[in-house]
Formats: sequence, structure tokens, C-alpha cells
Amino acid sequence: MQEEPESAGFDAGHLPLSRALLERPFSTGELIDRPRLVERFDTATRHPLTIVSGEPAAGKTSVALEWMRSEAARDRPVGWLTIDTTLNDPGLFWRYMLAVTDRLGVACDDLARALDDDPTPGEAWLTTFTNRLAETPGGPVLVLDDFHILQRQDVLAAAHDLIERLGTSAHVVLLTR
Repeated sequence: MQEEPESAGFDAGHLPLSRALLERPFSTGELIDRPRLVERFDTATRHPLTIVSGEPAAGKTSVALEWMRSEAARDRPVGWLTIDTTLNDPGLFWRYMLAVTDRLGVACDDLARALDDDPTPGEAWLTTFTNRLAETPGGPVLVLDDFHILQRQDVLAAAHDLIERLGTSAHVVLLTR
């Protein structure tokens, strides 16, 4: 599995971001080896969108983490974002998305500065963002954990626009209830 690069100089502006939301969760116990699920997960991440839905504590996050440790994911750049209620704000949602992609080595400073002027990005901004993400070598995977917490229609529409524009070179995994 590829290590997460340190920040490439992304300037989140005046808003502090929680590192905990941008880091992969760690397991306090031993993970159960589930090779068939990991294989299915890997196959699913070859498509633009993967949705893993289940009850609380069903193992959605665990299987994603197990896949990230697998041989199949070794050379794939993976960005992780754990959704919390603060991301129901469109400006914060996009700042966190920029921070996740910055960790994948995608240049984001100019896009962050544009968010200072308008926290709800327009067509050109979103096209630039998704093009840069799609150009990231290795077929990047964005894992959005606890996606069900997003409730605002404008934020859900933003996530939809992001997924719809990525094409086939980048992938989004939604872990949700």
C-alpha cells in the first residue's frame, strides 16, 4: 500500500481542518481476514463509484482498511475522509475534499483561494478540480466514510457532481448506512 504523502503545501486558508477526519482510522483489535470481500472490494474500486452500505458495526470501514493493506491496493493512491456533521457546510465540504486530494499530490492552492471568494464552486472550478484528480497517476481512490451523515441537498448535489465528472480514471468509495 502506498504511504500517504505529506501535505504538498496546501493552504486551507483561515479555516482549521481536523487531521482526524483526513486520516485513515486505526483498528484497536485484530481484523478478521476476509479475502473474498477484499477481492470483491478491489473489483468494485475499478468502477467510478462503489457504495458499501450496512448497519452500524457491520464492518464497512474494516473491509475498506483491509483492502487498503492488500497487495491489490499497494500502488493505488488512496485518500480518506471521515464525514462528520460539520461537512454539511458546502465550503467546509470542499475544503476537506481539497485537503484529501492534496494528500494524493494534486495541486490545490489556487482552488482553495477561489473558495475564499465563493465557498460554493462553480462549473469551471469543479471541472478543474475533477480534471486534476483524474490526471493523478495510479487511479486514485477517494474513500468517504460515514457518507450518510451528509444531509444538506446542496452538499449532496456537490458530491453527486464530483462523482459524475470523475470519469473512469479516479474512483469514489462511499461507506454508508
